[in-house]
Amino acid sequence: MAPLPIGVVVATLALTAEAQFRSGKGGGGGGKPPPGGGGRPPPGGGASARVFHIMSSGVSGLAEKNAAEPQADLNFIAGFGCKAYPDGVIEMAHVKVDKWGPYARCNHPPDSTKYKCEGSSELAGKDNNGRYSFPAKGQNKHWWESGTVRRTVQQVYGALGCSSAAYPIGYQCACVSSKKGNIQDFLKAFGQLDVEMDTNATVTLDNSTDVVV
Repeated sequence: MAPLPIGVVVATLALTAEAQFRSGKGGGGGGKPPPGGGGRPPPGGGASARVFHIMSSGVSGLAEKNAAEPQADLNFIAGFGCKAYPDGVIEMAHVKVDKWGPYARCNHPPDSTKYKCEGSSELAGKDNNGRYSFPAKGQNKHWWESGTVRRTVQQVYGALGCSSAAYPIGYQCACVSSKKGNIQDFLKAFGQLDVEMDTNATVTLDNSTDVVV
């Protein structure tokens, strides 16, 4: 039998490789999606929310954490968060969900930044008090985070009129507590003017610029 022309051999190998790839038999990890691919894309319908949460500066994102609507989060900051996270950060994020589940308590052990939500649900949860929970196992499957804006607590407290220059350690949290009804200035710290901000916008605060992603 005469040998096949080189061009035919190359074409045959290419078709064989493509067939293996589509069937999951190639070298691409058994047809599994690449790490971080994260399930299906955000839903066109479903529900959405704009949430805020305070935490240590060494962590970020909503996974395994609680968050809240502006008033509920400011109440938490004024009552506990200010003293608990003196050098912390506050993040605002936009969230889309396919549906809401029950609210779950999320927390971290003392002297640790490893958060964990109670229960086994994959759904982002909410209650009737403006509080939310975001189990990591449901991220990019049942809930999607975007439009995150990150501020230091000092930037936010300054916007509330409680700057560290005017209120030294030991007095600043008392000032923040007295401002827990000042939602307008709390939102301004994140570039929000009582409306949700479009994603991919640029926000300027205190001579620094953050790009919302």
